[in-house]
Amino acid sequence: MVVAVVLAAWFSSLLIDPRMGILKPHVSTPLLCIAAVILCSDLTNPGRVNANEDAVTKSLMFFASFVLMVYFVTSVVRSRREIDIVLKVLV
Repeated sequence: MVVAVVLAAWFSSLLIDPRMGILKPHVSTPLLCIAAVILCSDLTNPGRVNANEDAVTKSLMFFASFVLMVYFVTSVVRSRREIDIVLKVLV
């Protein structure tokens, strides 16, 4: 729940402040490739997805929150002190 609140605040700051921007992390290409593979896997195996719908939904939401947190951290955190603050808030 804390992650959702932090991400909502980050999205609102992106909309309000024109100086804020999404920085491209070094791992964005591999993350997008993994996301594409996950999407293709779900589309090509509808029977398995329907049989395990709860687990698939939970896994997809976890992966999506991970990707959003990667973009959040790379866009907001600039120093070691800021890393400590973000970790204290999230943990």
